[in-house]
Amino acid sequence: MKSSVFFILFALLISCSSTPNGLLENKEVDTDAKIEKESGDIPDVVLKNFKAKYHNANSVKWQKDGDIFDVEFILDGQAYEAEFDKTGKWLETEKEIKNGDLPEAIQKVLNTKYSGYEIGEAEYVETADYGIIYEVVIEKGDKEIEIYFYPDGMILKEETEDDNDENDDE
Repeated sequence: MKSSVFFILFALLISCSSTPNGLLENKEVDTDAKIEKESGDIPDVVLKNFKAKYHNANSVKWQKDGDIFDVEFILDGQAYEAEFDKTGKWLETEKEIKNGDLPEAIQKVLNTKYSGYEIGEAEYVETADYGIIYEVVIEKGDKEIEIYFYPDGMILKEETEDDNDENDDE
């Protein structure tokens, strides 16, 4: 009986000392805890600039590729990939889109100039150097072409890769 009274008094003391409505005051979320560094150290300036640009990002994962820092993250339920250089300069951010979401001008070029090719992947890309562009990977048999388009359908760059390239294994 004495232990029951003691427990009730202890519980009452704890409940009276908490803040109203069970809310914690001045509680800050440590956004650094959300960042998983997969390869090497990420410079503070890169982390700072990423957080400033994408402060609500979740599931953040970093990789280093030479002097470029690639980051994958979720923002508003959408998966993104961004790149920053070692000085913290944002280079680009891309997100995968549905083929039907490509601008009509790009679809027209694909249907005329690349007739018979299948769209393998389409991405919406914001870049520091070119503004908004679209990256489209098309395939036909063993041939794969990666095309970078401006929204008006003008081709910025085209890269061809043959899957039967015999030098891949050497």
